[in-house]
Amino acid sequence: MGKNAGKIIAIALTLLVILSGCGRKKSPEEMRETGQVLKNFTMQFFDTSFSITLTGLAAEKNSANTQATVSKPAIEIKSRNFIVEIKTGARGTGEIFLDPETQDVTKIVIQNSVSIIQRIPETNQINFSATCERLTYLEKEGTIIMDGSPVVTQGTNQYGADRITYSFKENKLKFDGNVKVRFNK
Repeated sequence: MGKNAGKIIAIALTLLVILSGCGRKKSPEEMRETGQVLKNFTMQFFDTSFSITLTGLAAEKNSANTQATVSKPAIEIKSRNFIVEIKTGARGTGEIFLDPETQDVTKIVIQNSVSIIQRIPETNQINFSATCERLTYLEKEGTIIMDGSPVVTQGTNQYGADRITYSFKENKLKFDGNVKVRFNK
């Protein structure tokens, strides 16, 4: 996603840290009373080939400035060739990991009933959909890794494995460990 994307997220998360103050960890009630929880947020950042939108119900950054937690995160990644929508269930959680020196995003991990849909922009046709319990987005590699009973559905066919990796750069799925394929007519 490049340095611009990481910098935009770092700025937003830095603002969150400034708003949350220092000292002991405050209870959720105290944070709500003082308005120090970022709620119903949307962050957008752009790269030369992708645009990413991260949304969530609430976010909180740790005092070490290396990680932020998000409740009910959703990610939308758009390029000229595809749109990927990633959502969690009602109890979904996420973590954003930052490079301690540059504050650029290094990875995003979301979990709890994760669903993924990849569409073709021109036709809005679904190319594939997937489900898993944990999804890791690796910024530098331009990939998502699906763990926790991942299943990919393409048309009427289903593919499962211990781990499924999707590369945005190559637009390719890779299946590792206990691969199961079910072809339907």
